Amino acid sequence: MSIRNEFGLPRPQGVILCTSTTHPANPYVGMRIYETDTGNELTYQSATTGFTPPWNTAWGVLGYVQVTANQGSITGATDLTSLTLTTTFIANRRIQLKGNVLLQDTVGTDQIFCQITDATPTLVQQANGDPNAANQNVTVQPEIILSPAAGLKLYKLRAGRVGSGIVTMAAGATFPAWFSVVDLGSNGAPA
Repeated sequence: MSIRNEFGLPRPQGVILCTSTTHPANPYVGMRIYETDTGNELTYQSATTGFTPPWNTAWGVLGYVQVTANQGSITGATDLTSLTLTTTFIANRRIQLKGNVLLQDTVGTDQIFCQITDATPTLVQQANGDPNAANQNVTVQPEIILSPAAGLKLYKLRAGRVGSGIVTMAAGATFPAWFSVVDLGSNGAPA
């Protein structure tokens, strides 16, 4: 039985130690736990949201991938190998999706692009680049801030060109191509 405050609500009793698989039964809004196996300090938000980091703070990087090998023979919009992230989102959070790729085209008058798409692939955001000469490196960085619905979602990077050339994504150990998902903070009350 929990101690109640003057409003009949459970009174917080401090941080409860547990593991990521042994959360307390019957949690109340505001209950704080510390998972000894993960080092996460979490607060219970609601039956829908469950235990999360403190709600009004940024939760940081939710996913990051990078590649250090070239990918060539790109013409139309093509998935960039290994630059895909699948993340479980929580409602009412503000998320940043951002990619960084170095592209070059065999034709200097083409327009090159990098897209963020979902799994279908429906376009979410696109950034364009205009090389001044054939085979010139151009950094292209698509980025968008959004508040996705709760659930598991896949986002990926695609590259291509408008024109007649062949695009190569250049990447190496000192200049990787990368894609990230970052939680920037709350976009409303916990669901």
